[in-house]
Amino acid sequence: MRARQMRAETTELQGETTEDGKVDRRAVFGGLIAAAAFGSGTASSNPYRDVNVAAEALASSMQVAHGGTWVVHVDHEVGVVAVFRDCS
Repeated sequence: MRARQMRAETTELQGETTEDGKVDRRAVFGGLIAAAAFGSGTASSNPYRDVNVAAEALASSMQVAHGGTWVVHVDHEVGVVAVFRDCS
């Protein structure tokens, strides 16, 4: 039940905007963290895949919020996840 409530709150947060009509980045980021933390409410059998999916979701949200193309780099051996704008 708590996971369902968090997903509902996440959906609400992702739609928030500031007074000037811009996307509230903190709300979107908080929603992504909640979504990644609670996911489907079940334990995953593949945490590596979960990390990749969460990183892709973040890149997608960054594209919606800021436009452009975003690159995802996940290195499980080093322990690094990077999401950055493609400037090429």
